[in-house]
Amino acid sequence: GVNINLATSKTYLTAYTDIGDNVRCVVTALSEQGLSPTNSNDLPIVSQISGTNLAFWGIASDTTSIIPRSSSASSSVSEWISANENGINAVQISAGLQPSTGVTSENGLNTLFFQNDNLYLPSTLNYLPSGNSTIFVVVKATSQDSFLRRIIAFGNGTSPRLNIGYTESSNYLEFRSSSSGAGALNTSFTPSDLNIIRTQRDGSVLNMSVNGSTPVSNNNGLDANDVNAISIGGNSAGSGFSLVGEIAEVIIYDTALTTGQISDIETYLSNKHNITI
Repeated sequence: GVNINLATSKTYLTAYTDIGDNVRCVVTALSEQGLSPTNSNDLPIVSQISGTNLAFWGIASDTTSIIPRSSSASSSVSEWISANENGINAVQISAGLQPSTGVTSENGLNTLFFQNDNLYLPSTLNYLPSGNSTIFVVVKATSQDSFLRRIIAFGNGTSPRLNIGYTESSNYLEFRSSSSGAGALNTSFTPSDLNIIRTQRDGSVLNMSVNGSTPVSNNNGLDANDVNAISIGGNSAGSGFSLVGEIAEVIIYDTALTTGQISDIETYLSNKHNITI
């Protein structure tokens, strides 16, 4: 019923705050008689992403959520605002460790490029490795080495507590969640592709899936109450063994989602990022 700020181009990417609203566009015809604008039909905006227990949702294609807000030129990212606007944002105050926006894209959608950079999530999420969680990351790696490089890491500054990482030279993906950092899950994948990685902890049960595949699982999920650092793209100490590549989207829930909820989110990510699941 009112104009959307800055929505003045031929296309519009709906935002989380549009969910539950109806949107429409103004179509203008030009003839010898002049201009004649009219409103299109209303389109209700619905989402496959449940807002319940949604702790963080980073969308690189929504460049209005990235500070500084730029997708046309390389810029260092100091803050990535969660789409559900809950105040839990990913931040990096050190200019030398900030990832870039506007330099990489996948399927026409902006991505954040990490090269030994990282963004920190606030300490309000330090509780995640001591409870249930479901995490989705759309990521593409470009490094060529045998180091275990972190995509998302929760740690105590020296040891990992909840960790998603990869070794590109061996096409190896790892997920661990335990007080000792032991008992990791691993599976093969192609890190140089754009992948949907999903990890989950449900009590002591860990499971992990790539692009909707049948998950691998074990019973090594143990509580960890000493987390003091949460890093997207880096390790728990903030330097070394970090992602070299692109992140398109990150969705973190502080609960174990149901199979149906997982399917909805993976379908959304598959359709959006053109990834076969």
